[in-house]
Amino acid sequence: MFVRDVHPILSVRRERGYPDVVSREPFRSDVGNLRPEGLVGPAEGARVSFWKRLRARAGASLNAKSEAGALLERTQVGHAEVVHLAGGVPHRARLFASSLAPDPQYRLVIVDLPERTLDELAAVLPVGTRGVRLVPVPSGEDLSLVDGQSLAEAVGSSVVLPLGAVRPSHAGVSFDDPRIDGRWVRYRPGAEASWAGRRLPQPPWDVPGTLAETRSLEGEVVAEPLPSGVWLRAAGDDRWTRAARARLTRWVPCRSDEIIVALGAEGLAPLSVEIVSRWWESFVGPHRELLRFVQVGPVRTDAGEPAGQALADAIGTEIVFYCGLPVHSLNGPEVVALRPDGSHGWSLFAHTVTYRPRESSVLPAMTPTLHSYRKPIPRLPKVTTGVYRYDSDTVVEVVPAGLWIRGEAEPDYSDFVRTLPPDPRTPTVFHNSSDGEMTAHHWQCAEEVAERLRRTTGAEVRVQPTDGIEPAPPTSWMSHPGKQAPVPEIDVPATQQPADEEEPLVLLMQLVGGHDAPTEDREAAVPEVAPAAKVIEMAEIAAADPVPDPPVVPEQTAPAASVPDDVRDRALIREAWPEHFAGVGDTEDLDAFTDLMAARLHLGPLGLEARRPDADTSGPLAALGRRAVEGLSGLARHRGVTAAAVAPTPDQWARLGEHGVLVEPGLCAMSLAQPASGTGTTDLLIWSMTGRVVERPGGDGKGVLFPPGTSFAVLEVIEPRENERGRVLLRELSDLKSRAQSLDDLILSSLRQSAERWRRTSASETVLNTEGEVGRLPGMPAENVLEGSTGR
Repeated sequence: MFVRDVHPILSVRRERGYPDVVSREPFRSDVGNLRPEGLVGPAEGARVSFWKRLRARAGASLNAKSEAGALLERTQVGHAEVVHLAGGVPHRARLFASSLAPDPQYRLVIVDLPERTLDELAAVLPVGTRGVRLVPVPSGEDLSLVDGQSLAEAVGSSVVLPLGAVRPSHAGVSFDDPRIDGRWVRYRPGAEASWAGRRLPQPPWDVPGTLAETRSLEGEVVAEPLPSGVWLRAAGDDRWTRAARARLTRWVPCRSDEIIVALGAEGLAPLSVEIVSRWWESFVGPHRELLRFVQVGPVRTDAGEPAGQALADAIGTEIVFYCGLPVHSLNGPEVVALRPDGSHGWSLFAHTVTYRPRESSVLPAMTPTLHSYRKPIPRLPKVTTGVYRYDSDTVVEVVPAGLWIRGEAEPDYSDFVRTLPPDPRTPTVFHNSSDGEMTAHHWQCAEEVAERLRRTTGAEVRVQPTDGIEPAPPTSWMSHPGKQAPVPEIDVPATQQPADEEEPLVLLMQLVGGHDAPTEDREAAVPEVAPAAKVIEMAEIAAADPVPDPPVVPEQTAPAASVPDDVRDRALIREAWPEHFAGVGDTEDLDAFTDLMAARLHLGPLGLEARRPDADTSGPLAALGRRAVEGLSGLARHRGVTAAAVAPTPDQWARLGEHGVLVEPGLCAMSLAQPASGTGTTDLLIWSMTGRVVERPGGDGKGVLFPPGTSFAVLEVIEPRENERGRVLLRELSDLKSRAQSLDDLILSSLRQSAERWRRTSASETVLNTEGEVGRLPGMPAENVLEGSTGR
C-alpha cells in the first residue's frame, strides 16, 4: 500500500551561475509521489529512487504508475521525443521538435507539461545506458523545478538539464538572457553534477572559457556567446542589440568545423580593430584555427580599408573572413549579402576569403585569396580554385562581387576586380572589355551567364565591363566604416517582446530558401553614362509640319467587332489561314498553338501587311498582331546580331543622323541571316538583347521578333554611295536609365565586324531573306516598306 505525502527533495532551486550548489526545501506536489508506506526520514529520497529504478527495469505496467503518470505520453517527433499529456502532441511541441537537429550524445526529450506533472517525468523517460537531454518547449515550464540528480538515479543514466531559460535557435536552442551564463548541467547516478556545454547541438569546441560566458572587454565592448561562436560588439541601445542578436541566433548555423566571430552591429558604435586583436590574443588553445570573422556592423579602420585586411595586419597572421552572412537554407549552407536594413540579399558565390598581413607597413596589401565558394554553374570543368572553363577561350571566375568572364590570361587589373565588395542588391557579372577580337565574345558570354542566373534564381543580374568600373553605391555601413546609424524611433514596451522574436523557427528556416520581395531602390552603379538621347516617336517623324488640333467630336462607342477578344481573335486567325492548323485538332493547347503560329506568321509577308498604317484594325491581320505578342512569351531570347534590308527616305536619314532612340510601337521582325544584297539600299543591323527567336511558318529557318515598345539606340549611320550600300547600326536598350557608354562602344565594334564580314562575302554565298520578314526601320512609319518585299 502506497500513500501520497511531502517529498523533501522534489524542488531544487539552483543559484544562478552555480549548477552544483542547490538549496533543498520541501515541496508538496499537487499529485504526490509513490513510496512504500512508513518510509520517513532523510533517507526517504534515496530509497524511493531505488524502488522506482527497480520497478522500471522489471518492466512494470502502466497500471502500477500513479494516476498522473498514466496521463503522460512520450511520442517520437523528428529527431526528438516529446513528453506530453495524453491526447496528442501539442502543436507548439511538434513544431519545435521538428526543427531540432539530432543530438549525437543524448536522447533528445522535449518536455511540454504543466508544473504539477513535472515530478512524474521518471515514469515516462526511457531507461537505459544512453543518457537523456530534457529541453522545455518555448514558453514552457522552467525545468529548474526538476531534481536532476534524483531523476538520474531513477532512470539509471545521465540526465542533462538546462540552467537558465532557453529559446529556439538554428536547429537547436540557445539561452535567452546573454547577461547570465546559461549552461547545460549533467547529472549522473552516484556522481556530482558537471558542466555539459552551452550549445545545442554541441560542437567539439564548446568548452568552458571564452566562448561560454559573457565578458566585458575594454572600452565598453562586450564579448557575448552565440550558438555559432561569439559576438564582439559595443554597448548600446538595447533595441539595436535585440534585433542583431535575434538575427545571429536564428540564422547563423552552429558548425563543428568553424567558430563564428561576429563583429559589430548596425546602430552601435564602430568596433575598434585593436580591441578585436587583443581578444584574439586572449583566445588560446587548439580551436583558434577554426575562427571565422563576419562583419555585421561598422568596424573602424584606417582610410576605410577592409576590416579583414586591417585585422590581419593587427594580428600578424592569416585570417579567414566571410564575404557576407552565413545562413542555412532549405538548399543547405549559404552566404547571403546584407542589405542596409539588415535583410538578406542575394546568395553569394564567394563565401570566405583569406587575408594575409602586410610584410611591411609601407608595402601595399596583398590581394585576399578565395578560401571557400560555391560552384556558379553546374557541370563546368574546374580549371583552378574558383575558376571554371566556359568554352575553349573563356573562363568563369568566382569573385566576391559575383562572377567574372575573361580569357585564360589574367589582365593586369585582376587584383582590382577580386577586391570589389558585393552589391547587396544584385549580383554582377563582369566581362573583359579590352581583349581585342574576344571582347564581344566575352560580353556575349557574360549576357548568357546572367540570363541563366536570372532564370534559376529569379534575381536581377547586372552585366558590367571591367573598364571604367566603379564600386557599388553606398548602401550600408560597409561603405561607411566609421558611420554609426541613428537610434531607431520605435516604442517597445518593457513588458512586451518584439514581434519578430516570437516567429516560429521552422518558418524562418523556410523563408531563407525563398526570394526577397522586389524593392523600389533598384538603381545600380554603372560605368560612365552616355548623355540622355532624344527619343524619336513615330508621330514626330510622320509630322514634318505642325499638325493642327483635331476637331472636337462626340465620344462614340467602338463597335463590338473592333473590341479585342481572345477567343474571337484566335477564331479569326484559324478561319483566315486554316492551312496552318490542319491536323492540330481541338486540343487543350490549341489556344497556345494559335498564339505561337501568329508570331511565326509575322515573320512572313503577313507581318508586313499587318504593320501597314492602313491595315484593318478589326480583321484577321489585327488579330494576328495581338495574338503574336502573346505567342512570344516563353520563347528563347537572342543575344547577338540581327539583320534586315531597308530603304530609308531622306527625312528618315535626317532623323537617324540625330543618333537618338527609336521606339517601336508594334512588333519588329528581323532576320538571323545576312541581308539580301539585291534588296533595298541599306543594311540594317540590330544587336538584340531580349528579342525572341521564332521559327518561320514553313520551318525553313528562324527569325527574331521584338515585342511592342522596344527601344533601339542609333549607334552609327552611313548613307549609301555609288556602288556601296548604306549601313544603320542599332542596339536594343533593355533599360533607358542605365545606358552605359562602354557597352555602346563594345556593341558598335561587334556590329561593325559583322557588317564588314558580310560585305566581303560573295553574292553567291549570300543567304537571301526569302520570307521578306523585314521592310522598314523600327520606330519609323511604314510607308517605306520595300516594294515587292511582301512577295519575296
